[in-house]
Amino acid sequence: MKLYVVRHGKAAPAEATDEERPLTSEGIAEIQLLGAKLKTENISFDHVFVSPYKRTQQTFRHLKNHAGIPNDAETVDALIPESNVDAVLDLLRRCKHNASILIISHQPLVSTLASVLIDGNSRAAFQYPMQPGSCASLEVFAADKACSRLLRLIDPPFYQ
Repeated sequence: MKLYVVRHGKAAPAEATDEERPLTSEGIAEIQLLGAKLKTENISFDHVFVSPYKRTQQTFRHLKNHAGIPNDAETVDALIPESNVDAVLDLLRRCKHNASILIISHQPLVSTLASVLIDGNSRAAFQYPMQPGSCASLEVFAADKACSRLLRLIDPPFYQ
């Protein structure tokens, strides 16, 4: 399966709760550029999973509009920042082996997920420093630890 892991765009620093933090105008622009890049590469998704937080929901809407994603997203509580990677692996196991999947989530989950899928543990998470608006694409041989390889990591300054 092909897995695309997107960290939400840059978000406002403070709101009443972390869940309510919206994207900044810079964050929106980052995601729009990422969406345009994905569109030029004709990437499509069989499944789209998004955290329930405001900034990830906004990230999906902007990606959907700029990448031409026809799918609706499934909002998944297992994608909040402090979630356990095992819950995300369970989510991936629900998908067909040849599926193309988009996940939109937060730090530290996105780097931890990449580390567990590629290296088999979370100790190497620092090697996958996903900044706001980053997209990691992975080839997942099995939805389990150390059963994937990183194809590329796209950071916002390199979209154009």
